[in-house]
Amino acid sequence: YIRVRLIPQWSDQSLSVSNLDMDINDSDWTEMEGFHYYKDSLEVNGITTNIIKSVDIGELTPEYEGESLSIKVVAEGVQSANEAWKEVWSIDSLPF
Repeated sequence: YIRVRLIPQWSDQSLSVSNLDMDINDSDWTEMEGFHYYKDSLEVNGITTNIIKSVDIGELTPEYEGESLSIKVVAEGVQSANEAWKEVWSIDSLPF
């Protein structure tokens, strides 16, 4: 199983990211407590679908001029056998 945490930040990290709207692929991913979980297990060498469909920045005020946006994706994987996710991720159930 795969889960990710999305961490958006501007190059000037003091700038707020509250002006961002990320369109998440909720057909294949579901969110629980700040993590997005892929709704299926992966085979060896398998890949997930894209998690982010698009990002809308909206209107920016002058302090954002010249700044760049990055989205850090912290991914974790765990074997699906023997419910290993319970111990590794400290959760009682998967959110799908």
